[in-house]
Amino acid sequence: MREGEICTLQWDDIHFLPNETGYIRRIMNKTGKTLEIPLMPDLFAFLAEKNNDENRDPSLAHKY
Repeated sequence: MREGEICTLQWDDIHFLPNETGYIRRIMNKTGKTLEIPLMPDLFAFLAEKNNDENRDPSLAHKY
């Protein structure tokens, strides 16, 4: 991913799977192609923790 695409990631781009894995699915800004990037376990744990943070707006949280 390009730096600009990383900076504009949204929670909707992150897909959490029930077996403690997940991926980022994003349509590339320049090419329009769909890109899927698997989440490494440490990154998955970090994002899952942030996703379930009590200080986040609950309407934005994804449940896996």
